[in-house]
Order: sequence, then structure tokens, then C-alpha cells
Amino acid sequence: MHRNSIRRTIIFPALALVCSFLAPMAAPASERGDQTGSGEVPTLLSSSIQGASVAVDGIDRGTTPVEVPLRPGRHFACLRPSGAPATYVEFETGTERAEVTFEVPAPTCAVLVSAEPAGASVTLDGASVGSSPLLLPQVAEGDHELLIEAPGCKPQRIPLKLRAPEPALLRVALASTSAALSITSEPSGAEVSVNGVPRGRAPIVVPGVPEGTAVVEASLDGYEPWRFELQVRSGDSAPVNAVLRRKPATLSVTSIPTGARIYVDDAFRGVAPVSVPDLPPGAHRVRAELPGHDPMARTVPLEPGAIAAEEFRLRANTGTLRVSTAPAGVSVQIDGKEFGVTSAPDGESDSVSSELVIAAVPTGHRRVSFVRRGWMTVERDADVERDGTLSLGLVKLERDLTPDMAVTTKNGSVVRGVFLEKAGGFYRLETQRGVIRAIPFKDIERVQLLRSDGNHLDAETP
Repeated sequence: MHRNSIRRTIIFPALALVCSFLAPMAAPASERGDQTGSGEVPTLLSSSIQGASVAVDGIDRGTTPVEVPLRPGRHFACLRPSGAPATYVEFETGTERAEVTFEVPAPTCAVLVSAEPAGASVTLDGASVGSSPLLLPQVAEGDHELLIEAPGCKPQRIPLKLRAPEPALLRVALASTSAALSITSEPSGAEVSVNGVPRGRAPIVVPGVPEGTAVVEASLDGYEPWRFELQVRSGDSAPVNAVLRRKPATLSVTSIPTGARIYVDDAFRGVAPVSVPDLPPGAHRVRAELPGHDPMARTVPLEPGAIAAEEFRLRANTGTLRVSTAPAGVSVQIDGKEFGVTSAPDGESDSVSSELVIAAVPTGHRRVSFVRRGWMTVERDADVERDGTLSLGLVKLERDLTPDMAVTTKNGSVVRGVFLEKAGGFYRLETQRGVIRAIPFKDIERVQLLRSDGNHLDAETP
């Protein structure tokens, strides 16, 4: 027994109708050498895909592999593998037992690939098959691997198990290998850079930011530069809001005359000349105050980052006071504050002073006091006018004869009076108005100072 050689012919599906008419056309058994008594020879039918249903000459013969009796001659087979289209084959058998193997195409499936982003490249089992979206109409049944790739995205490998005749639909969204930053600014319109690369004006979406540390910088005229670092991961879409701070201004303030107290927005900032830094842009109220001068205030507008200067020329609100005293050496006090001391003319006695001119006296009603130790204090009222000169004339003081010293002599007498001097070996005391008592040191036992109530304070030995 030997295997017959097989001539295979793929027949169009329309020929399936012909198979049912071919059996009567087989040669008579007497002409083919009948070995079975009926003229049929056992024939083993196999297929490259086992389990395919097979019909010979229009008669269903089961599934391959299968042995069937066939008369010698030409036959037509229709094979239908599971999940695969029918295959039509013409073959011949002889007078001896034969094995016939049919080559049938493997079952295939349709595969539709849809990937984001569009245009992603598709590789099937290591071979490039095109770009998404992509239809693969005939992919062999079984296990496969798809590789989807796109620039700026993480590649994705997809195991694929196909079972004919079911089609496969794959939808793939590739993850980005970078992040996107949605950047806004307050105020809007700031120039934005990411990792040192200018990207435009906010608001703006910046794609393609590499994974890791991202440095976002924003700048706008009149505002301080803004900088921010953040960690981004692939596929992130992170919001960033740049809140810009207006550049501070600096104000330098001087006054004429110098020394005025300077206030900015009612806050004391120093004595002129003074520099006031870190002022927010905008309008500020600046005020200068100096004793004896009218206060002055004005509103100063400051631009962001400006270095401005303001000068206050203060107007004096004072007058002048002229006075002489008898005696000289009198302290002239105005409202409790000393403004000067009268002095005797050069080479003359101190009974009458030269005229004392006191400038920069605050205007208004003033109380003027004339004070000298050992003399009765005198007070005067004065109405000082701006830029005016007021003369108080000659102010006479009277001696204050309240004893301030007690001298005890060696003979036991006590002399009380107003101490005048200690010189030339004598203590001189005025005991009554115009009466001066001189006591030699040699006659003194003890000297004591007196309080205003006459009690002793301490003692000294001449």
C-alpha cells in the first residue's frame, strides 16, 4: 500500500454546489480494481488543522483525521476548520489504500487598534504594521504581542490572545513621559519660564515638562520676580498660580531747617534727613513737624520700585523777644524752658544787663520767668506774634532776703543772712536790704546752710 500523491486546488465557494453532483460521475468499480467488494478503497483524510469538518463529493464525512471508503478517481472535498473559512480541494484516489492530507489556511481574526495620541506606531510580534488607527483584517489565531509607541509617551506592550472568528477591538491611551503645567498669574500677563525656557505669558498651559523637579519663574514690570519649585510626575497636569508682589519704593525726606520729625501714613519714620525703604507702591501721606514751625504734609505717589525724594521747607511760626534785667545773670525761662541768661556789659558792673535777644520763640501767649538765686523770681506775660519782635524792656528783680546761711562766732553770736561770697578771709552775708555783714574767718566758730524754712542743713568750718 502506498500514499497517493495529491493535487490540491482551491475552489471558489460557488463550487460547493457542484460537489453533490459529482458522485455519479465516479468510474465503475469494475474499471478501478475494486478491493472492498464494493469498488471503494479506504482513504485516510487529514488536514493541516486537525478537527476540521470534511465533506467529500457533497457527503459529510466527520472531522479530520478520518478514514473513509472512496472509489478510485477524482473527488472534491470541502473542509471547514473551526473559526476559519471553508476550503475546497480537488484530489484523486487510486486502487490502493491512501492517506490524503489537505493544507488549509489557519483561522484568522480581524484586529482594530485605536490609540491615543493618534498616529502612534503599531508593532505586531516584532514587525511594524502601521500607525493607529489601524485595521488588521487577518491575524492568525493564537497568542500575539502588540507594541504601541508614540513620541513623548511611555510605550505599551499588550498581550493578545485571538480566537477565531471573534474580532478584537483595542483602545489604548498612552501615558505621557512628561507633565503639563497650567500656569496663571496675579496680575495676569506675567512672562513665564519653565526650567529656564521662556514659554509665554500667563495664563498658559505648558506641556512636555520632564518628570522630576520643575522650576517655574514669572516676571512682570513693576513686580518682584517670582520663583517656585515643584515635583511633577509623568502624566501629571498640575496647576501653578504665580502671585506677584509689587516692587517696594524708597522715599528720602529732607527738611529745611533740618531735624523735622517725619511721619509716613501717620507712622513716625525718623528725623530728617531720613530714608524710608520698603514702601508699597501707591499714594502715601507724608508729614514733617518741627518745633517752632508750621507742620507740613502732602500726598506723595510712589511707583513700583521708585526711589523718590521729597523736601519740606518749613515756615517758622516764631517771634523774637528782647529783654534786659537788673541785675545781670538772670535766667530767662519761657513756659518753664530756659532760653538764655542775661549778662553785664563788658567792663561794667552787673547791676544792669545788656539786652538779651531771644529768637525762635513759639508764637502765642507765653509765660516768661526771670530767675536768679538769691533774688525774687519775676514773671511776665508775653504775646508772641509770627515774625514779630516783642520787647519786655528792663525787668528789675528784688533781693530775696530769706536767710540761707547762719554763721556762729566764737563769742557765741549767730549771724543769719543771704550768702554773698566767701573771699579775702571773710564771709559776706546780706542781713537786711542793702546791709552787708562781713565776718572774718578767725572769728567764726561754725557755718551752717539753711533751708527755706530756716532749719539747718549742714555745717562747715571756715
